[in-house]
Amino acid sequence: MRIFKNRNGEIKKIPKGFNWYGFWFSNLYLLYKGMPGPFFRWLYINTFATIFTLGLWLLIGPIIIGFRYEKIASEYWTEKGFSEVIQDENI
Repeated sequence: MRIFKNRNGEIKKIPKGFNWYGFWFSNLYLLYKGMPGPFFRWLYINTFATIFTLGLWLLIGPIIIGFRYEKIASEYWTEKGFSEVIQDENI
């Protein structure tokens, strides 16, 4: 689990590895987690990729979001002023 914190003490937790919620709910999960920028970006990508791949993207897109959710979320919250809290993995 990666933990991000801002100056006001607000904390965002991002799970590491494959995200099953991101897989099952695709870009709607981004909106649910409070990330409208990535939601609309992936909505745009999904729309045009589905058209260009004749629907094959509907199978591929959720897998990509499942694997990339950690990176998408960490980049978004870093841009919003959050910084990652370093934790000792052995505790």
